[in-house]
Amino acid sequence: RLFVHDDVAALTGISVLASIAALALVYGVVRELFPESRRLALATTIVYAFLPPVWFYAGIPITDTAGAAAALLVLWLALKAMKNSRLLPAPFAAFGFACGVRPQSLLVAIVPLAIALWRSGARARLLAAATGFAAILAFWLGPVIWAAGGLAPLAASFRERFHYVVSS
Repeated sequence: RLFVHDDVAALTGISVLASIAALALVYGVVRELFPESRRLALATTIVYAFLPPVWFYAGIPITDTAGAAAALLVLWLALKAMKNSRLLPAPFAAFGFACGVRPQSLLVAIVPLAIALWRSGARARLLAAATGFAAILAFWLGPVIWAAGGLAPLAASFRERFHYVVSS
């Protein structure tokens, strides 16, 4: 609401921007996987750009496009970190951010993140873990606690749902 005062327009704008970012990220992911093939990256990006879901979801205010762009960002950064462990905190920071956007979209990035973590040294792993934890707190858990009105109401809500599921 800082720039656009209508909620639907603001969320639609985020969807449009995320769709545009996803195009660049698809190109980047393919270039990381096949660095010798610029044509393949370009062709993949063009095909992605014309997929019907990309067109459909880009113009509606839902988190699908933002989740896809966030997952592609994590994937691209993880692929870069697989080659250079100094970059390892970046995909973990992006992972924390993406958890706040659409956590289920991140499944595609789990394996590359694990490989990048496995290939790195202990210091890089510790820094990546700390970065990821801080980002998850800032972008996922923090906003959940704030929206719930604090830890006590959040815990009460969890207990209520647990008892509902167990007693059903």
